[in-house]
Amino acid sequence: MQATDIKEVNFYELSEYIFSQEPPGPGSLPQSSETNLAGFQSGQDWLILVVDDDAAIRDMLETLLEEEGYAVVLARHGQDALELLKTVKPALILLDLMMPVMDGWQFLDNLSRNPALQGLPVVLLSASRSVGEATKQAQVKAYLPKPFELEKLLLNIEQNLRKD
Repeated sequence: MQATDIKEVNFYELSEYIFSQEPPGPGSLPQSSETNLAGFQSGQDWLILVVDDDAAIRDMLETLLEEEGYAVVLARHGQDALELLKTVKPALILLDLMMPVMDGWQFLDNLSRNPALQGLPVVLLSASRSVGEATKQAQVKAYLPKPFELEKLLLNIEQNLRKD
């Protein structure tokens, strides 16, 4: 994928498009996040973990990233993400900061204290304007304020994927 191949799309326009589509039929949606993990193995290249409490944003990012050829797993908050990380090791984490149960700050703290999770690149996506300390952590590779431009998001993902 080249930068010239990326169509500039507004986040809210894409959300409107996604939610205007015909819903899938009964039984076609996975019943849990575990269903989405079928076939993935620890260290799977191009697997992206999206951690955001906003279902619309999770769904929009899942659709966008899958259309770009990435595999995606979703978590509603930091605690869900930590549970998923016991099963899969993504190439990149897209992380919101303001979430219930375990926020992005606490999640980053857990990542930094766990040797098995150190080195996972993180791109912050947040409406919070006070992210200064979080961006100083080694694992935080980029920060995109919400609403973000999809072109910038895709370029950040491509630049920061862990390619080991």
